[in-house]
Amino acid sequence: MGRAPVLIFSSMSPFMESGELTGLRTEYMHWLQDVPIKKPSSDIGGKSIAVCKYRPQGSSVSRGAREVLAEKVKPYSLPQEQWRGIGLAALPSEAVETIAEALVHSARLLVVTVYVGRNRQCLDELAQLANSIPGLQVLDAGGSDICFPMNHEASQGFRLATHDCTKVADIILMLD
Repeated sequence: MGRAPVLIFSSMSPFMESGELTGLRTEYMHWLQDVPIKKPSSDIGGKSIAVCKYRPQGSSVSRGAREVLAEKVKPYSLPQEQWRGIGLAALPSEAVETIAEALVHSARLLVVTVYVGRNRQCLDELAQLANSIPGLQVLDAGGSDICFPMNHEASQGFRLATHDCTKVADIILMLD
């Protein structure tokens, strides 16, 4: 919810039962569940964090069998700089031209935004765009971040559901 980067780690039922590893099957429920035997690589935490940081940010779910989680390992560290999230690729120039042309020729342009407010520069640039294009309207459909100044004349406020401004717009630009 809200595209917050969250790392979720859950355990799986154990798969060993004869004392080969610590954390083996000891409870009735352990024999009822079919689990694959899989040992994760040592960098699974770093990979999971990188997934959380991808755009759009979100959750990463990892699972590990009880024996694997109970295994003693030598302390180690991973260089955190290698687990940065990836950036978005640029739009092809044809797409930029198509969008620009549609915006220039729009009579009733509506910008719908959800997460733009997470980047203060984007918020300011959207306000400048609204100041430059007469009649442009902005609808904030997210609610987790302020994406547009509510006191700006172009603001249509905040709305999670439908809004009348969407019925009269000839072009709707979705900004994330």
